[in-house]
Amino acid sequence: MERAGSRLKILAFVVAFMFVALSTRLWFLQVLAGPQHERDARDNALRTVTTEALRGDILDRDGRRLVRNRISLEVRINREDLGDEAEATLAHLSEILGVPAQELGEELDTKLYYSYQPVPVAEFVPEQVYFKVREEPEKFQGVEVVEQSVRSYPHDSLGAHLVGWVGQINAEELSDRRFAGYGPSDLVGKAGVEATYERWLRGEPGEERFLVNSDGEVLREFDPTPPEPGHDLRLSLDLDIQQIVEEELAAGIQEARTAEDSSGRSLIANAGAAVVIDPRTGGIVAMASWPTFQPSGFVRGLTEAQRFRLFESKTAPMLNRATQITYGPGSTFKPFVALAAVKEGLATLGGYYDCPAEYVHPGDESGTV
Repeated sequence: MERAGSRLKILAFVVAFMFVALSTRLWFLQVLAGPQHERDARDNALRTVTTEALRGDILDRDGRRLVRNRISLEVRINREDLGDEAEATLAHLSEILGVPAQELGEELDTKLYYSYQPVPVAEFVPEQVYFKVREEPEKFQGVEVVEQSVRSYPHDSLGAHLVGWVGQINAEELSDRRFAGYGPSDLVGKAGVEATYERWLRGEPGEERFLVNSDGEVLREFDPTPPEPGHDLRLSLDLDIQQIVEEELAAGIQEARTAEDSSGRSLIANAGAAVVIDPRTGGIVAMASWPTFQPSGFVRGLTEAQRFRLFESKTAPMLNRATQITYGPGSTFKPFVALAAVKEGLATLGGYYDCPAEYVHPGDESGTV
């Protein structure tokens, strides 16, 4: 009996301790942590969608646009509005876009967008697609055709290496603190002044906030914060001089291929660069690198063949040879030698000095070098 009584006391103590512990925990959750859980619940019910800002234009010294924005028609699908008509809607959309319905379905199966966010599935579509979707809404539930701003290059490849290009942000850039606040679907400058002046060109994105229930259905939309467009960027570049420099560089390379090396073979002459600098300010008036590329190719997206040619082929068009390759100075170094000779009193600014195509080393009487 005594042993049974001891066991009952121990059991009663354990039950009492558990009751006290549970009561304490309940009091902590309801009283002390209540406000925090209330904030968490409210935040879970609020969803924020970022609206992209209009990117700033890039201009030459006279205000002529090297890079600007233009409108592209983009097809988006709201997955919540598809309902039971998903297959039929994708089939109708496949017919007018000329894209297999399976590919459209794969585009929708993405983690980059919330369930209530429209997912872009096609861009640069003709106006006929817009009219078709508006005329027969019963066939295109959840489908919308909207205007989207994309980069445009009115002078084609002129100054391509200097202005650079934009592309979708990658995982490495997302982890970089310079891109804090960027999303996985944002566009960023990848090269040239597009990359160097990214923070000014990009602008400030806007926000749209939605109140949703546990099923992700939108209950209320709050007043949106409109985006602020990016700043325009004016360069020291002169479009006219840039055009001349690129034409002369290409012509010079073609002319060099007609010459022969010491073995009698034609020169390869497969690349080159030219830079014009304003001596008063140090500003770049023109900068050319050959071979060049079309920045507009990155707007629609590159094929595998195009990507290989630009980034992996031996011609390496994406390499800016004006800044990323070291060339011998050639005759451009002669003024510095002449200035040193004047400074040391070995020459005068008004004199004439013969420059024969030969040189005899002092003490070498065997012949000419």
